[in-house]
Amino acid sequence: MLKEIEELERALAKAKAKYKSSQTTYTIKPEFEAFEVYHEDLEGRFTWDEAKEACEALGEDWRLPTKEELNEMYKKRDVVGGFANINYWSSTENDSGFAWRQYFLNGTQYHGYGKGYGDANVRAVRALTI
Repeated sequence: MLKEIEELERALAKAKAKYKSSQTTYTIKPEFEAFEVYHEDLEGRFTWDEAKEACEALGEDWRLPTKEELNEMYKKRDVVGGFANINYWSSTENDSGFAWRQYFLNGTQYHGYGKGYGDANVRAVRALTI
């Protein structure tokens, strides 16, 4: 019986370690200010306003990435991992009714997407605190 308990404890420890590693954020340090990338896309697709609110709801200063940060995420998508080949919102506004998005299949950035009616995926970021 003791051997079985020890085996279960080892299995539990491995499962906890695997879970923790899956929750790890990734840090990107481009030529501008470094930032931290949330460990996964937020669930669902969002309008721009919904995307901003969903990032803020994570707390701890999470937010939508700028278009420059989003492009860095695209460049390092294989290292960061978990991105879909679909559009992602940025926080960068084109004018009062439009914002920039980036298509993660080929890296193209688009402006002129309506903030109130278009939907896209979301990956939150926050400033890196050292």
